[in-house]
Amino acid sequence: MPITPGLIPSPTLFKRGRRSRLLYHWRARDLSLDAVTGQVGTFSRTSPGGMVRDRVNRGWIPVHSQPRWDAPALEAGLLLEYARTNLCTRSQELDVWSMVGTSTVTPNAKVASDGTATGDLISCGVAGPVSCGRARVCTFTGDGTKVCSIELAVGDGSFSTLLLTDVTAGTTRHQVRVTWTAGVPTLSTIAGSGTLFPVVALPDGWYRLSFSAAGVIAANSNEFRVYAGAIGTAVAGNSVYAWGAQVENALYPSSYIPTAASTVGRSADRLTYPCNLSALSSDADDFTLYARFARPSHADATGTLGEFPGVLDLGCVAPYAQFYFESSSRQIVAVLVDAGSAHTTFRSAAIPAGSVIEVLAQIKDLAVAPAIALDVGTGLSAFATAGLNPIAGFGSKIGIGEIGDGVHKLGAPLFEAKIAQGLASMQAMREAF
Repeated sequence: MPITPGLIPSPTLFKRGRRSRLLYHWRARDLSLDAVTGQVGTFSRTSPGGMVRDRVNRGWIPVHSQPRWDAPALEAGLLLEYARTNLCTRSQELDVWSMVGTSTVTPNAKVASDGTATGDLISCGVAGPVSCGRARVCTFTGDGTKVCSIELAVGDGSFSTLLLTDVTAGTTRHQVRVTWTAGVPTLSTIAGSGTLFPVVALPDGWYRLSFSAAGVIAANSNEFRVYAGAIGTAVAGNSVYAWGAQVENALYPSSYIPTAASTVGRSADRLTYPCNLSALSSDADDFTLYARFARPSHADATGTLGEFPGVLDLGCVAPYAQFYFESSSRQIVAVLVDAGSAHTTFRSAAIPAGSVIEVLAQIKDLAVAPAIALDVGTGLSAFATAGLNPIAGFGSKIGIGEIGDGVHKLGAPLFEAKIAQGLASMQAMREAF
């Protein structure tokens, strides 16, 4: 029976001789994949998009109140992502793309990865030093790094090529060769520069391929191209199956949101539960926040990255407490904000590369002199204060997911979150339920 997040009975926890009570316990693996009242809170993303597969390999496109899921090696987790927009229009209809070189497209030639839409077959019409492929002009907003994603399946086993170009400047931003070996693709850079992201295997022979392209890219004058055969060495009959395309203003790919008619935006992932902690007890000014989540997929990529969406936000509006993984510094950041929006921020040491992050944030003396301390599995830090105004209570909501804003935020699976009244140890929070 799934556990309902909120105020639930729990064993008594102890820390420094003070009694503590577990008030809130949320586990991703206990949540229904359907919107069930009391199990899945209010989910902020109102637009559909992001076809995913759950821990038993069922595929679907989540809608309002349906979170996305990720299933890493250890366990299933809630996949938290920042708001994104697919800048590539009509991406599912390869037959209407502008033709590049001599090529033909056979629409609906292969069942696509979602099991409903269909993929198209792109074939070279002639041999020789030509470019056989299709292109889609993408409307970009602003300069900076773009990430391109597409789902391909092997045709005749020849090379395929992906390319992001700046048409106005006549510049190749990133040209990527797709080499098929026994139907399995690998990526390599031919020209330009950017990041090659891990290939994602999908059912029925499909693969999701993603790469970024950096540099000053002119707005409203760009193309994302897919070629059958290597550029300049086309062979008659070379082919590749393609379905969907996604281009984003981002440093890393989000979950897949191909669109049939126009650009599609998606709001940030945020799960909100009602829970009026401030009304529970006269001694409700000490809290322990605990969360366990996977390291963001590209947290160790080179370059400066933005922040991971906030793991846990107690209060949701000032006054509130939150903590998150900041990928640019590889640190856990904990924040206290009083009713006047004054901040106390405390950072952990840099966290070595790994799979799972476990965090404990202790918040005390809210009504007198608020202070915060962190434990990221190496022991509790000293309490940090910054002259905050007294914080009488935290309002009535607990938020899991997006905190703040920023284009380059990372996403990762969240496994578990707990809140205890009073100060509890990492071991006590880990073992409760």
